[in-house]
Amino acid sequence: YDLKAVIDASPLTDDVEVIVAGRVVTQEYGDRALLKWILAQDPWLVGLGGYTWNEARNDTLAATIKAISPRTLMITGGARFLHGAEAFLASHPYYDVVVVGEGEKTFAELLGVILAGNGDLSSIPGLVWRNGDRVIANPLRKLIQNLEGIPSPYLTGACDPREWGTLDLETQRGCPWNCGYCSYAGAALIQEGERVRFFSIDRVVAEFEMAFASGVRRAYIMDPDFLSKRPRALKLCGALAYVNKK
Repeated sequence: YDLKAVIDASPLTDDVEVIVAGRVVTQEYGDRALLKWILAQDPWLVGLGGYTWNEARNDTLAATIKAISPRTLMITGGARFLHGAEAFLASHPYYDVVVVGEGEKTFAELLGVILAGNGDLSSIPGLVWRNGDRVIANPLRKLIQNLEGIPSPYLTGACDPREWGTLDLETQRGCPWNCGYCSYAGAALIQEGERVRFFSIDRVVAEFEMAFASGVRRAYIMDPDFLSKRPRALKLCGALAYVNKK
């Protein structure tokens, strides 16, 4: 939904429509029904968010879509690709591109280059891509420092929390700790930029107010460490308590 919000808010929206498979399609459809739904959209590009828990399903979908429609661009990305993306693409021939790290700017630039008719993706940081038989790893992209430049998928209408019955929300990105098992620490070690970044309290409050006004009464804060900046966390809690009382 973040990627859709970014594209919908950009000039690219005049040339491309981003369709997101919602809760019913992703959570209730079996593999065959999901594949049928994707193909019914007649996509020229399919993006699959990569996590450990959906790796097998993504690979099956990507391989099948590529076999049916070889000209469809298959893209994946996510935190799991911060390490090993080049080897992954080399061993998974049905993917064309891997987005490494935060994807909003990278995905928008990728679409811009493709829509301009330029097949050279070498200028886009944060990509690992296939050029014929070669796998090319571009330099990493710096961590996004100004999170306010990322449109809210809720406030822009890209995502309706009523569909999911909950407000799933980041109020920050990054974590100050260095846990060896965690992708947040991995990103901070290999990507440039301030590692812990915050969305404004005004934005978070507006997202809560919108969700509550639509009847949603459940929220899930996805921050890796909500108390990483304690004064801000307390101020945000106070603001949200006020929203809840209303």
